[in-house]
This record gives sequence, C-alpha cells and structure tokens, in this order.
Amino acid sequence: MKRTGFKRKTFTIKTSNVDALLKAVKRMKRTKLRKVSNLMESLGNKPRTGEVRKCQTCQKEFYSRPALLTRNPRFCSITCVGKWQKTGENYNCTVCGKEYYKNNGQIKHRGETKYCSKKCKGTAMKKMIRAYGYKPQTKVKPRITTLKRKLWKVFADYVKKRDKYTCVTCGEVVGSYNCHAGHFIPKSVGGIVLYFHPDNVHAQCARCNIWLSGNQYLYGERLGPEKVKELYALKNGPPQKWDAERYEYEINWYKQLLSEMDD
Repeated sequence: MKRTGFKRKTFTIKTSNVDALLKAVKRMKRTKLRKVSNLMESLGNKPRTGEVRKCQTCQKEFYSRPALLTRNPRFCSITCVGKWQKTGENYNCTVCGKEYYKNNGQIKHRGETKYCSKKCKGTAMKKMIRAYGYKPQTKVKPRITTLKRKLWKVFADYVKKRDKYTCVTCGEVVGSYNCHAGHFIPKSVGGIVLYFHPDNVHAQCARCNIWLSGNQYLYGERLGPEKVKELYALKNGPPQKWDAERYEYEINWYKQLLSEMDD
C-alpha cells in the first residue's frame, strides 16, 4: 500500500490488496467520527498545545491554537460573534407583520419605531392621510426647466431637418449626430424670444458652432442685412417670460411640424 497524496483528512490509495484497502477505509472513518471530548487529540504527528474553551454564545467546546490564546478567544465562529453583538430588540411591523431587529443606538435616538422599512411607513402614512379626508395629489405639474429642455430638443430636431443637415456658414453637409443647432445672437444675450426663434437658429457643423464660436461674420452674410436688423430689434425690445402653458403649446407645435416633415 502506498500513499500518493495527502491533503488534510483525504488521501488516495493505490493497492491491489483488499485487506489493506479495508484497513485504510476504517482509518478514514475514525478521523471523520472524532468526538468533541477528544479535541486535544492530535490529528497528525504534532501534539496539540493549545486550550479547549467554551463558547459564550452557544456553550459549545472548541479548540484554540496557541497563537490565538493571546487574543483571549471567547467564540467558536463568526456567527456566534454576531449573535453576541446583538444587544437590541426584535419588533413586529404594524403594516406587514414582519419581524425586524433594532439595535440600542437606533432605539435611543429614534425610539421604538412601528415600521420595518420606508415602504411600510409610506403605506401607513397614505392610510392616515386618507382617513383625515385629504386626497393624494394625482398629477404633478412639470417644472419650467424640464419643459424648456423638452422644447429645445424638439426645436433643434426641427431646425436640423429644415436645413437638411447643412451648415449655414460653411455649407458642409454633416450627419445627424455631428449636426448642431447654432444661434446667430447667443441665447445668453437674446432672451427667451431669440432662444427659440426659427430665424435666429440654423443648422451648423461642430467646427463653426464650437471652435469658431458660431462664425458670426459668415452667419450674418448668409442671413442678410434685413433679417439681422429684425433680430437685433427683437433683442433690444422688452424682455418676455413664458409660463408652462406657452412651453407646452410650443412643444406641441414643433412636434406637429416634425410629423408633417416626416410624412
């Protein structure tokens, strides 16, 4: 009988003798069926020099190595450590009936809560509001910033399709991804009227719109002097302010124009 390999308690045996094979199987069973009382018995050639201690959580005996004795081990496993550290209390949720745990710090600062999660707290608050006769708000009005963002997206698509993705200053035909909607009078100066004015915004390439800052000289030549005067008159006019209804009207108008262009 020859041992070809040994790793912890398992090893392989190569032999033709049946009696030797049975002895080896019995020896393997003995190592597996070792009792707790024999914790100090050595599993190999080296004797055990540690100590057998009792777990403070499950009251089970465990063997501690000499290197770990300096740390004063009191638990047999990590699960027992977690159970020992739980010093809070268990509560039952008033909404779903689920049992949940609260530690002492949470009980001290927040008190004894009635809900296991934010979802259960929200359902309880809704029931309380309905009991007092308040109706929940069904629809929230969109903000002006979101409406402005939606309008710009629809308006820019309309301008690019109207100009057939051709730059107004250099005349280059660009793809839909590289095509920009460039302002003649900048949107930071012109106000809301020139921000979405179809004569002030045209399709431009990335080079003219970003690198050349709009290429204002050629932009003005393409528009002509009459349109330039009209746009500057609108710029010098009284400032305007749009409400949510005006933004929604403009969004629906340019969506309709886009659907007509697609047809």
